[in-house]
Amino acid sequence: RAKAQLVGGQAAGSQARAARAQVQIHLTLTRLQLERTRMDAPFAGCVLSEQVDAGQFVASGQTLASVYATAPMQIRVPLEDSQLAWFDLPGPASGQVGPRRGAKATVQADFAGRQRTWHGTVQRLEGQVDPVSRMVNVVVQVGQPHSDDADRMPLMPGTFTQVRIHGRQLANVVAIQPSALRGQHQVWLVRDQMLQVEDVQVVRKQRDTVYVRGLQEGQFVVTSALDVVSDGMAVTIVKTDGAVQSAEAGDPATEPAKSIEQLPGAGKQADE
Repeated sequence: RAKAQLVGGQAAGSQARAARAQVQIHLTLTRLQLERTRMDAPFAGCVLSEQVDAGQFVASGQTLASVYATAPMQIRVPLEDSQLAWFDLPGPASGQVGPRRGAKATVQADFAGRQRTWHGTVQRLEGQVDPVSRMVNVVVQVGQPHSDDADRMPLMPGTFTQVRIHGRQLANVVAIQPSALRGQHQVWLVRDQMLQVEDVQVVRKQRDTVYVRGLQEGQFVVTSALDVVSDGMAVTIVKTDGAVQSAEAGDPATEPAKSIEQLPGAGKQADE
């Protein structure tokens, strides 16, 4: 009987040692897996949301959190393809050393009770035209996404912004009202009390401004419609308090006064 108890005790000891060895193997494997487990982001950022908490078990490939990078930030700016000709896009430049840099940009937003300003550059052009809007997306990158204001307010995802892309300068152009342009490339000038039809070169059209070449400083341009127009028609310029207010074409008794504009000097116009 004592021998039977001894054999039973040896068997129980063997089972305990086997169980202990199994636990040690499991512990070693767990420690190895823990050493191989890392939760980090390859960039400086902010956490938008998290899907796990302390003490939870996670599986390989499971989403743990959503994080966005804080430097740099990128903004997609939809533009018409015709606007791409007025500023520099990054890329190779013929005849120059090194690649061409993208145009500078200014980003503004009303945030936290005041207008904030950030500075960036045109980073790239997306590879397709939007099939619905037919617009092209230009990506503007803000390298320092903190406001230039003293309180350093960050530029956060989802913020509505106004982006101004700094374009090329146009030399020797004059800005006129769209109503002053007749047809595709003509204006009506007033010279020596006579109406003259003048051809101009239209450089660029915008919603409220047309930039043209071919006009001189001090010329008078008719900005409203006339019922009857002929080259060399007599025109009377009406002045009030020394300032040009309107012009009368034909018979002043029957023809209403028409608006004209005196042009400032031609110069360089920054296009944005």
